Amino acid sequence: MSQPPLLTENPKPKLTWYQHAWIGWPIAILFFSVAAYGQSGVEPISPDNDFAPGLLLGALIVFALIFVLVGIGIVLAALFVVLTGILAGLGMISTAGIVALLRRRFSSGVRALYYQICMVAAMPCGAGVLGLARMIFSIPFRGRDILIFGSIAGGFGGLLLAIVFDRLGTIAWRRYVAPRFPLGGGMMRRSPLLPTA
Repeated sequence: MSQPPLLTENPKPKLTWYQHAWIGWPIAILFFSVAAYGQSGVEPISPDNDFAPGLLLGALIVFALIFVLVGIGIVLAALFVVLTGILAGLGMISTAGIVALLRRRFSSGVRALYYQICMVAAMPCGAGVLGLARMIFSIPFRGRDILIFGSIAGGFGGLLLAIVFDRLGTIAWRRYVAPRFPLGGGMMRRSPLLPTA
């Protein structure tokens, strides 16, 4: 004769909170409906009062949904701005690398990266200066025009400034640093345009 299986061998698993949550909704609906119908001593609403609680609840739900969607939109926009900045930075670095490979000089790649960084950094400055000029001199530009023309002017100004600083740095290096600290034979040739010290 075989023995019946013990109850402890295959215990019934415990339910987690989300597995028995389906019981809570009908209980909550029943509780609120009984509470609403249980207030029989309340005076009836006059026909002049046009307050509708259902419309208020619907409006609150719609506004909550709008705020959630606006928050999601702000987060996605910030994420796209960060990703665009990262991709632009990687594009600048890869462009500088391509210039270095094509010219077969590391310094050419660094110089190209320097030019690009100065140009991109000066774009918001150009837009800001043009916006300030519009406020002071009441120039009839729209915001889009200020952004476009100011960025173009700032980019060209930053590129010009980068070229000027690059030339000044090259002249200072060749005139003051290279003669005092030679880095090897023939690496630092003096320019014929520079005067001898």
